[in-house]
Amino acid sequence: MAARESSPELSIVADASVEETEAATDSRAEVEADVEAVVDVEAVADVEAVADVEAVADVEAVAEDGSIGETGLVGGIERRLAAIPRLLLLALLALILFVAFQQFRRAEVLATHVTALEAELERSSQELMARRAHLRAVQGSVAELDERVQNLNSLVNRDPMAAVKSRQSSSVGEPTFASPSPASPSPSSPR
Repeated sequence: MAARESSPELSIVADASVEETEAATDSRAEVEADVEAVVDVEAVADVEAVADVEAVADVEAVAEDGSIGETGLVGGIERRLAAIPRLLLLALLALILFVAFQQFRRAEVLATHVTALEAELERSSQELMARRAHLRAVQGSVAELDERVQNLNSLVNRDPMAAVKSRQSSSVGEPTFASPSPASPSPSSPR
């Protein structure tokens, strides 16, 4: 120990060899892990190879007359292939039913909407007819009022002296009245 303490070079060499030993141990563990992974891959490959061999044996187990046995691999594949059209047909039928159901629901919603629109149209038509009747009544009132205004205008525009002159000529024996001056309004004219 005294030699180690006295020589710093020996201490550095000893530390370096401890680090190398640890590094070697770590790399050995990594190599062992890699080897185990390779062995696992090889085992999987062996299992797959055995399965391939069994499949080939199943194909070879087909009868010599060319028929495919029910227990063989090809028979299973054929059964699956034969089931595909039925599955497609069922899937297509399910899709058609789904689409038909969706269309039926949509048609119900649209029918309800059409019914609501028809009711609204009926209300609007009744309201329009009521407004037209009111408009005709207003037009009749306006026409009557226009006729009254024209009668009043004709009365205002009429010469009051003409009425007096016509009365004088019709009644010769009656006393004549003095005609009112244009500044004073006549009693028969409206103000």
